[in-house]
Amino acid sequence: MVLYKYLPHQFADVVLRGEILFRNLSHFKRLECKTRGDATEGIHRDRPETGATIENLSVGGTINGDFTFLNEIESDLVYVFCTSEIFDKTLFCDFEVDCCIEIYNSDEFAKRIQRKVMSLASTNKSIGLLRGSANYYDPGNAVEFDVKNPRTIAFAKDISYAHQKEFRFAFGRGKKSFCIQESIVISKRYDFQAAAESSTRAEKKLLIGSVKDIARIHPESPCFNSPPV
Repeated sequence: MVLYKYLPHQFADVVLRGEILFRNLSHFKRLECKTRGDATEGIHRDRPETGATIENLSVGGTINGDFTFLNEIESDLVYVFCTSEIFDKTLFCDFEVDCCIEIYNSDEFAKRIQRKVMSLASTNKSIGLLRGSANYYDPGNAVEFDVKNPRTIAFAKDISYAHQKEFRFAFGRGKKSFCIQESIVISKRYDFQAAAESSTRAEKKLLIGSVKDIARIHPESPCFNSPPV
């Protein structure tokens, strides 16, 4: 599989040297850029279009209403490196960048990242490095992935981002990084953006060695003929 990393041209050589910057999901939850920021990162939302009925097991009775069921992982502790499965010139505008790195041996790229991830003392070794396509979903409809599996929640994305065809690499820091939390909220009253403000942005740079043997600047990038930085 060929992967594509869209980025500003001044960081292209940094990536080709093997400096791979992972950011935690909280970074993207708090990012204001609408094409890259997503306050629901690390969360699967189930909001039935016809509403939902909740049974009170403590005192009996049921409650009908517009509820959203959330399955969430700890966004502060899960780190991702995002790429795309497609080369599409419209994504330069979408991400507000002028360069794209083509990773034409993604299996070798993953192996080098995995070796580094597993060498970190803080890595959740029981999970290791995860990689895969984003799980795009509509909160009002049933999904084909396991919403109770914290590993899949790390790849859950709202269907509005589906045109980006994201493929990501993910790992967790600490044993609590992939513990799932379940909750029920009143849909119209719950503010995901406000909730995201309680999270903390963080990043981790992995030095995996030069990747110039398995990656290159895509020749159709707007920056391709620009002088080196």
